[in-house]
Amino acid sequence: STLPPAIEPDIDVDSENILLEYFNNKKNIVDILNNSSEEMFQIKYDIHIEMRQTMLGWRRSIETYDEESIKMTTNYIFSRFTEIIHNVRSQRRDYNPSYFYEILRMIEEEVTSASTEESYTFTSRYKIDLSLCLFQRASEIFKQVHREFKRANDPVNYLE
Repeated sequence: STLPPAIEPDIDVDSENILLEYFNNKKNIVDILNNSSEEMFQIKYDIHIEMRQTMLGWRRSIETYDEESIKMTTNYIFSRFTEIIHNVRSQRRDYNPSYFYEILRMIEEEVTSASTEESYTFTSRYKIDLSLCLFQRASEIFKQVHREFKRANDPVNYLE
């Protein structure tokens, strides 16, 4: 009996669908995803950060120490992303869409914990743009993980 060929995962489609599902309540999410080609994430303070109001109802302006704190949070998210990718690779398992959800959970955790103490909050656009950047990187790595897994577990290689 012959087995049907294995169905290849479409990692790019998974990535896009997971982002659409996760951010489905955000307006213009489809346009944002379609128009994004940035592989490098850049903090755009005007759309990524919202300053909290003072006691008198004024919006604070962003200070140098705020910018430093925002950069530190962003850098920490990138280092946690690197840890997740390292863990995925070291497990030597096949690609799983749940890896994308793990990245989203981590971003949400870090953004939430960073925003509690500070005089600013990260906007949903920050989370969208950062997720998109990390998902683009992750997709390429997950494709490689899948190829390596297939090669390592190909029965033809065992028979030779």
